[in-house]
Amino acid sequence: MKDVIRSLLLWKASPLIWIGAGVLFIIVLISAISNAIFGEEESFSNISGGVAMCTKGNVDEARIEEVLSNAGVFTGKKEVFMNAAEKYGIDPVLLIAIALHETGYGTSPAVKNKNNPGGIMDPSTGKLKVFDSLEDGIDFMAGNLYRVYISQGLVTIQQIGAKYAPIGANNDPTNLNRNWVPVVTKIANELGGLSMNCEVMGTGEFALPTGSMSITSNFGYRSDPFGGGTEFHKGTDFACSRGDAIYAADVGQIVVSVKSGYGGGYGHHVIISHGDKFTLYGHMEHVDVDIGDTVQKGQKIGTCGTTGSSTGYHLHFEVQLGGIYGERVDPMTYFQPANKEEDE
Repeated sequence: MKDVIRSLLLWKASPLIWIGAGVLFIIVLISAISNAIFGEEESFSNISGGVAMCTKGNVDEARIEEVLSNAGVFTGKKEVFMNAAEKYGIDPVLLIAIALHETGYGTSPAVKNKNNPGGIMDPSTGKLKVFDSLEDGIDFMAGNLYRVYISQGLVTIQQIGAKYAPIGANNDPTNLNRNWVPVVTKIANELGGLSMNCEVMGTGEFALPTGSMSITSNFGYRSDPFGGGTEFHKGTDFACSRGDAIYAADVGQIVVSVKSGYGGGYGHHVIISHGDKFTLYGHMEHVDVDIGDTVQKGQKIGTCGTTGSSTGYHLHFEVQLGGIYGERVDPMTYFQPANKEEDE
């Protein structure tokens, strides 16, 4: 009797099973077609509020092999790095660049004696973690890079460096962490460049760089305040008084910091990299940040001034694309619509 009941139940359920299997097959098929058409992309939510999209590109394996031909214990270990990166879905160039920097190109005592390629600490002892083999160390480092950084939306060298080697950390009394981002970037370029294109560091919406949205001169053509005639104004001027705080419009890294001396028409100024764009803060009196510093959205970076080519106290604010001092675009398009108010 039980066998009969079981057979009846399976017979009634079988149409549902087949329908479910059919739906699952269609979903998988659509996903495969999408990847084939649009390329392989992966997105991560950034802990600062932005979103980073990573697209896999080509790896210059010949260049990697050349660099690793004289890299201490890493010599001949290209495939170990490549396999570990593939296993955890991370950029092999990023993995190798960090390992080379952390170990002095495979020559540090930590990697030679402990098989530790990334300066990875053991939280239970507070000391460097020890691995049975270099292969185990590289595998753990790759997994750690994914779990602690990539999966949390920290995908660019700047973002990873802010957590991996924070500037001003208590365990870095000589401030060596300041070199982490530029050196890892340099090594990545030596390896042929990052093979995963990860963009966007900021949140996509700017905070006010001054205390209020009081604009004295807009982006675009205007009367030249110095020589008469017409000139193209490359940014937006915000009204402020001497000593007023100037704030970072978004999270990013300081790439230019002119605190004294000649700063050209901008005077004392700062440029912040936001991954896919740059913001410039000109004519400041005091600059509170240094090259390599990571700043948060709304963080004070200096004070209002009138240095450089300026007719009075104000902030000259620019948005630049394509590189430092690159193409200038209207800054107002990056502020929330509710903030777009102007004092006539």
